Amino acid sequence: RSCQAFLIGMAGSAMTTEHPAMQSCIEVDLPPWAAFSLLQGDGAAVGAGLLDLSELWGAPIRSLADELNSLPCWKTRFARVERLLAGRLQAPRRQVDARLQQAWAQMALQHGQVPMTALREHTGWSARHFAQRFSAHFGLAPKAAAMRQRFARAHALLLATPTAGLADLADRCGYSDQSHFTREFRHFAACSPAAYARADLGGVPGKPASLVGH
Repeated sequence: RSCQAFLIGMAGSAMTTEHPAMQSCIEVDLPPWAAFSLLQGDGAAVGAGLLDLSELWGAPIRSLADELNSLPCWKTRFARVERLLAGRLQAPRRQVDARLQQAWAQMALQHGQVPMTALREHTGWSARHFAQRFSAHFGLAPKAAAMRQRFARAHALLLATPTAGLADLADRCGYSDQSHFTREFRHFAACSPAAYARADLGGVPGKPASLVGH
């Protein structure tokens, strides 16, 4: 599938992209409540694996890439993208309940290592209502969100200390054991943590496709 501007939602797993030549891009990392408002309350889009932005937003996105290419420097390109997003966030039709924002923030603060019961009780909702509202707004269930945040911490630690012992990383990030860590890491990164560490990618976004399956 080919697209020039795309959205990767919260529920996506590993994905490989390619380009036939040198490419430049702008990546915008949005908290899920901002994505929900930006997408006018479309929880399915927030949780999608991949969506072509031109199918969601039409002409403004189709012309944006050409406009960005014509601008003289990255500072003006960033400013142009910020104006586009700020304009769409200025008066959103739908916003995420503050209790859900707090639940997500608490989960992120503890890197996914937080009892779901504690989050639910803070909202005052039943377990079923909490799970339904969380999924409708963020595009994935609370436990799946915790799994993603647990991986995010493990990924950051692995980039910072690629020589760290995997069993120690698994323990620090709340995995039951090293095999549990490897399974979940492979789900999100399409390769084992050991292969990712050997690649020593540092701050490079993504990774070579040759790692996939290792």
